[in-house]
Amino acid sequence: MKKILFSLLFLSFPFALWAGNEDDFGAWLELGATKSLPRNWDIGLEAELRTMDNCQTVDRLSLSPSLSYKANKYLKFSAGYALMFDYNKENAGKKWLTPSYWSHRNRLCVDANSSVKLWKWLRISGRVRYQFTHRAGQHIDRYECEGLDATTGEYSYYMDEADVKYKDCNSRQVLRSRIKFQLDKKRLDWSPFVSVEFHNNVAVGEHMNLDKLRTCVGTEYKINKHNDVSLSYVLTLDRMQHPYEAMHAVSIGYSYDF
Repeated sequence: MKKILFSLLFLSFPFALWAGNEDDFGAWLELGATKSLPRNWDIGLEAELRTMDNCQTVDRLSLSPSLSYKANKYLKFSAGYALMFDYNKENAGKKWLTPSYWSHRNRLCVDANSSVKLWKWLRISGRVRYQFTHRAGQHIDRYECEGLDATTGEYSYYMDEADVKYKDCNSRQVLRSRIKFQLDKKRLDWSPFVSVEFHNNVAVGEHMNLDKLRTCVGTEYKINKHNDVSLSYVLTLDRMQHPYEAMHAVSIGYSYDF
């Protein structure tokens, strides 16, 4: 087990070079519910809220229904849809000021999950997920720059009339590969875990570029047959959108199994 944990930390170390002094911290809050159906089928619903700017700003709101099928004790398939609302912060430049605004995305996911238990206490699970995300086009107000204020040293803008810009829609295709090691022992309510996940861009011409690395350390606690809670620390390194910034987050989750 020590060798496994050391290997995961070793894999994560090169990507830590992406992080700089502009790291951010947020909280992820998750609520989920699952209902078992006949013939190894399950349906689920999950709601999520994420914050950024040291938990001062809401970053994302999402709602995700899903359907899964357990083929056997080792293999499970699932598919889901997520409706996400993202907060875009104000952007002030030398030419334009774009006020903060909300946008929405639609995401489709297809998963293959596999797990195996070793030595009666360690569960090793893997997940491969294909996800397709589409961001709708949107008209955005922006204001032209008047010039640099010599007194304050800041840019001022013509705020009387907005110039409307159309932001084109775009789509992303990502393959997410995750491996997870978890303590899974009989009659033990606590289940500590560690995981690492790679996000590869599979769009045409991207050649499986590694866009993001996410590591997670935490624990799950089974309150009773129907109720579970989880607490974890998540480190995300985004090579494409924030190459010099790491995202640290505390994730708190609650799930109910009908």
